[in-house]
Amino acid sequence: MKIGKTRQNGFVMVFVIVILALVGIYMIVLTSDANTFLFQADHAYLEACEHNLTASGLAWAKKNIDNTKPPTGAFELDTAAMNIRGAVISINVFPGKNGASQVQVSTSCSRARQTLTSARKFTIEARLRQPTE
Repeated sequence: MKIGKTRQNGFVMVFVIVILALVGIYMIVLTSDANTFLFQADHAYLEACEHNLTASGLAWAKKNIDNTKPPTGAFELDTAAMNIRGAVISINVFPGKNGASQVQVSTSCSRARQTLTSARKFTIEARLRQPTE
């Protein structure tokens, strides 16, 4: 009678160990998927920040560059008010053709272990300023 009880207890013990192993494998699969989702979410955030930084740099350039006497050189904008960690906007202005200016907007932003940098060139057409009275 004692042998049957021992076999039943042994079966329950093996069953519990197998269930724990399956739960562990399932947890590993779930955490790897969660890490992939976090990586993709961080990358999407960085792409949105990069787009916003580039748009801000281009808006600054359109507002501050007068094509009658365009400034040349590099300008670095303050990004503290944008509340983006590690954000940098650099603008290089080059004289262009036909009264236009060439502007290179370089951006960099980071989140977690990822850093996204880009450099894009734009042409700013000549604009007429309204005379002030």
